Amino acid sequence: MYFCLPRCIQYLNKNAYIQTALFGYPLCKASREAFFLIARHAFRMTAIGLVSTISLVFCRLFIVVGVSLVAFYAMEELYAPEMFSILSMVLLVAVISWYVASMFTG
Repeated sequence: MYFCLPRCIQYLNKNAYIQTALFGYPLCKASREAFFLIARHAFRMTAIGLVSTISLVFCRLFIVVGVSLVAFYAMEELYAPEMFSILSMVLLVAVISWYVASMFTG
């Protein structure tokens, strides 16, 4: 609980600033309104967070599979006689593409 508290306060402050910008409330009133807005729509916010997380994972997987397939066919066409194992190189490409996709989607 202690480790979660600063993150919650940061999230609440961000929403309080949004409330201040939208409605012109003072910061304390905006914090109160933002808190009750989050409390009223907790289920919706959880569902949206879950759907967005799942869609980001599928996006990363799509990128990794696409890049790995292109790397496999390119290495098979160009370097097949010189390479001992194409799959180990494709695995390395997949790991690197996962990190790059995570950086771009993050």
